[in-house]
Amino acid sequence: MLYKASCFPGLLINIKAVIPPVLKIVCTLFVCGLVPIYWRQYGPANLLWFSDIALLALVPALWLENAPLVSMMAVSVIFF
Repeated sequence: MLYKASCFPGLLINIKAVIPPVLKIVCTLFVCGLVPIYWRQYGPANLLWFSDIALLALVPALWLENAPLVSMMAVSVIFF
């Protein structure tokens, strides 16, 4: 993503946020452990809540470092 530098009008700066691999692994393991427990305890229909869909979509969003996908999941949980 390119940003304009405020000090130098013609200069563009390339800034890329990198999510630490440890955070990706921890979140993935958490979801991999949570889904079977939810499935067994509450049934597969419980995973259709917006918050659960957002949790499941968070894993590929973290690994792909896809900010729009994370934003869509946050909006779906907040407003629905």
